[in-house]
Amino acid sequence: MAGDSAADGSATSAIKPAEMISKRQEKVIDYLKHLMTLCTGALGLLITFFDKIAVKESGVVRQSPALVGFAIVCFLVSLFSLLCCHTRLVLHYGTPANRKQSGWLGAGLVIGWVMFFLGLLGLGSFGLINLP
Repeated sequence: MAGDSAADGSATSAIKPAEMISKRQEKVIDYLKHLMTLCTGALGLLITFFDKIAVKESGVVRQSPALVGFAIVCFLVSLFSLLCCHTRLVLHYGTPANRKQSGWLGAGLVIGWVMFFLGLLGLGSFGLINLP
């Protein structure tokens, strides 16, 4: 009986490989959702307030308005890349990825993150250049 209870305890505490894949995919999906939300919010704010960002109240164009355009393009590319990764994970949820699929997913994540960072860098540079 003591051996049976130990076997039952180990059977319930053991995590199956499919469950580990699902949990990892859930964490990556959540991470992607957070990054996509930040990209979407940044795009929404930039597009909504573009005329106020690029032009001063006196009607004078600010220095380096191309940095804002650069940031918008970076956020769009990031959003598209992260959305592709998210779609791939949702469509193949719970199944292990082969080497080729993992490579594409990793490349998409890196592109999405780098473009998100470059978008932030472009906005930060624009802000520093145009400090009053």
